[in-house]
Amino acid sequence: MRKQTSGVVMAVVFGAVAMALGGAPASATPVVVFQDSFDGETGSGDGASGQSKVNYTAFAQWTVSDGSVDLIANGDYGIDCFGGAGKCVDLDGGTNNAGVLTSSIALNLAAGSYEFSFQLSGTDSGFTQTNAKIPNVVDVSIGGLFATTITANWGDPFAEYGGSFDVLVPTTVSIVFANQGGDQFGAMLDSVKLEMVPEPAAAALLALGLGGLGALGRRRA
Repeated sequence: MRKQTSGVVMAVVFGAVAMALGGAPASATPVVVFQDSFDGETGSGDGASGQSKVNYTAFAQWTVSDGSVDLIANGDYGIDCFGGAGKCVDLDGGTNNAGVLTSSIALNLAAGSYEFSFQLSGTDSGFTQTNAKIPNVVDVSIGGLFATTITANWGDPFAEYGGSFDVLVPTTVSIVFANQGGDQFGAMLDSVKLEMVPEPAAAALLALGLGGLGALGRRRA
């Protein structure tokens, strides 16, 4: 009887390990902590659509400091936003002083793993002025957890940037975009997203299975 019981337990344990390695989902659905495509912003008469605004400051989820940025509706001034629709942000506004765009909502991050992404393009190639062709250097940061610097060249299409980082202890942070320089022709920003990535369920099952194997081995010994 003891041998038969051990065999059953062994089968259950190996079943758990098999699920961990292949039968269980790799990870749970990420949880969106912050997201903004700027489409909900209301322009005030600028541009052909009347939905753009030069030197825009009325963002729902951002503040602008140390300069200015522009809200651009897709198609205005010959500029296409990401996906050819909605709105986006020119990170160097009309004051010859690129602004600092900072998330205004407190982002309270629990300990865990996070994925950050955003779409960035260079100044549209339709602008042929000399200043428009100068590369835009954009500093991006999330507290002391994530930082990167991106160079967006004239005519560069939208591309996704970002990365992953871990939070060891709960903390409150802000997302910051800062276009260096100032000449009214900035990099274009769209589709900002920060997500928390739950620990894979498979890891927990694998730990359970291996723990069971260890306990069974000790009992049989």
